[in-house]
Order: sequence, then C-alpha cells, then structure tokens
Amino acid sequence: MRKIKIVLSAALSCAVIGALSYTVSASSAGTSDDPLVTKSYVDTAVSNILSAINGSLGNGTLSDTSGSSQAFQPVQVFSGQVLKGGEGAEIILRSGSAVSYCEGENGVIDVTSGTEYFNGSEISPNHLIIVSRDDGRGAKVTSSEAWFIVKGGYTIE
Repeated sequence: MRKIKIVLSAALSCAVIGALSYTVSASSAGTSDDPLVTKSYVDTAVSNILSAINGSLGNGTLSDTSGSSQAFQPVQVFSGQVLKGGEGAEIILRSGSAVSYCEGENGVIDVTSGTEYFNGSEISPNHLIIVSRDDGRGAKVTSSEAWFIVKGGYTIE
C-alpha cells in the first residue's frame, strides 16, 4: 500500500510539473502576451531611420544622396572646382593635385601627418583629411582634374 502511495504521488507530481511547463512555454514569444515583431513593422522602422539620416545630410544640395555615408565613394572634381565636405567628412586625394579650401580661420585636419591645412596649403595624396565642421572647408583642385574618395556628405562648387 505504501508503494502505491509513493507511485501515485510521483505520478501526480509529474503531471503538475508537466502542466506548469506547458503553461510557461505557451506564454513565451509569439503569443499575445509577448508578440513577435512583424515584417511590416520592421520595414516601417527602417524606412523612418533612413529618412531621418537622409534628412540630416543638409538642405538637399549634397552630392552624396545615396545615404551610404559609411563607405568611401570615388568623386571626380575638375580644375578650379571646390570639393566641400560636410561635418565629419573624410576626404582622400587619390590623383591630381589640390589645395585646402577654408573660408574661416580654421583649416582641415590631415590625420595621416597630424597637421592642419589652412587655406591654400598643398594637400598630400593618399592622406586622410577630416572636415570638422560643415562650414565650407574642403579641397580646391589645381590640376586639370582630381579624383578623391569621400566618406560622408559633400558638395562640389
């Protein structure tokens, strides 16, 4: 008789534990208590983020309209034209020649050499130049043409 009570107690305990496990697993992700995110919600959220990023690039005059400011893009600029970087833009002169273009007192930063180029300073090829503010700083082409690779917003004037 004692063995039957033990077996029944064990069976009842297993049933209670099984029922509790089922109840806990039934209320996990994907139910009304904890819904999964739908594809349309994710698409809308991504679209809103991309719109905010594209809107923050400025007044629509930027040549970098792809929205992929996280990658370097090749840019061809001709003699006398100025490549102006947006705030935080990274510029590398790949071919041709150019001088720094700065409308104010401050210049652009040559990260490769650790120097600052003020207006009219010759830019060394293959050096990383950073534009710290969106105030018209950049590079003016002095050869017939020059190729740059640019990361971030920019204009060509």
